[in-house]
Amino acid sequence: MKKIIKKWWFWLIIVLIFLILFLIVNEIIEQQKVKKSIENIGNGIKSYTEELNNTNTHLNEFVYDEKKGQVTYSPTITLEKYNNIKEGMSEKEVISIIGDFDKKLDGENTYMLEWGSSYSPAYNGYWIQIVFDADGKVLNKYQTGL
Repeated sequence: MKKIIKKWWFWLIIVLIFLILFLIVNEIIEQQKVKKSIENIGNGIKSYTEELNNTNTHLNEFVYDEKKGQVTYSPTITLEKYNNIKEGMSEKEVISIIGDFDKKLDGENTYMLEWGSSYSPAYNGYWIQIVFDADGKVLNKYQTGL
């Protein structure tokens, strides 16, 4: 055993094995970082396009009056439309009544769709929340400002 430890080629092989293992592990780590970066870019693009789509859903609610030189807001969502939404309706039926939603929040066995914003003057302060069960049927609804 002492003779092997004194041989220079033995130590060279040991060092090369550790170097190769280090390079392999480092490459795997770098590949995981690249994969995570690509996933983050994909999530960012998805979020950006969702926000663009949400923005476009309300553009037709703004009308420019040339004589007055001002923009007026007439929401397409009204209390009458909101009142037509009944418990047990499907998500498609709700969207056909009041249009595309602005935000979706997922829960454990339910999810919620939101329209408008009580904080934004662009929505004239209306805000609608509709809770759906896992099958996409209305469980409950809430509104303010309509």
